[in-house]
Amino acid sequence: VKIYNINVIRDKKRVKDTPEKEKTGKKDEEFGFSAFMESIERVKKIYKAASEGIAKILKYLGKKTSCRNFTVHLDFGFENAAHTGIAAGAAYGIVYGVASIVYNNLNIKKEDMDIEVNPRFNKLCTDLYVKSIFRLSPAHIIKVLIMLFKINKDIKKIIKQ
Repeated sequence: VKIYNINVIRDKKRVKDTPEKEKTGKKDEEFGFSAFMESIERVKKIYKAASEGIAKILKYLGKKTSCRNFTVHLDFGFENAAHTGIAAGAAYGIVYGVASIVYNNLNIKKEDMDIEVNPRFNKLCTDLYVKSIFRLSPAHIIKVLIMLFKINKDIKKIIKQ
């Protein structure tokens, strides 16, 4: 199994005997397990570095990005009214969940949001309309790219350890 160029589980055929194994007389399984645990710790460090970096980027973009006229219209239906009702519950949860993320993380007014979910019972149809205006300057885009390169550099440093 390979995760981001890190061998999490080593193939026993590829692991060569090292002088340490010969001195201690330990079996391959013991070294395989310790190597596995070291790889797990490395993956944890990579995850922590990546998640902290992405959180910083999202916080930065939340301050510097503005959004206007956020519009989401969803019309859908199935031939069976029961299926449409079940799908309507899921659609309300997804659409309003995404809208709350946008509202909480971007500079947007409640009046600029237009969200509609319209289930059409006993009629087979699907229509999704999404429109918005995001404003972000090129300098902020460059700063985000620099932040992404820093995350990449941190991950490579962890991999080399």
